[in-house]
Amino acid sequence: MDFKEVWYDSGKGRACLIRISDHDTKLVLGCAVGPRRSTELASQALSPARWTLSEIGRDLGGRICTRTKTGSSPATAGCEPC
Repeated sequence: MDFKEVWYDSGKGRACLIRISDHDTKLVLGCAVGPRRSTELASQALSPARWTLSEIGRDLGGRICTRTKTGSSPATAGCEPC
């Protein structure tokens, strides 16, 4: 999961984009946009991610990995299941 802050309307507005990508396939599995980072926003992105994985014959189980605030290294060693 990757959260990005997106500015629009010449910097007057701000939104948060969450992207869920699969490390193995490099596919973006799901995404959602909202006013701020939240568990609800992450949940909105998970639904299409589950569907996309099922379409390519994979399962979401054990595939979620969080990253540090900078996104540079996994926060869970080896991206183990939560």
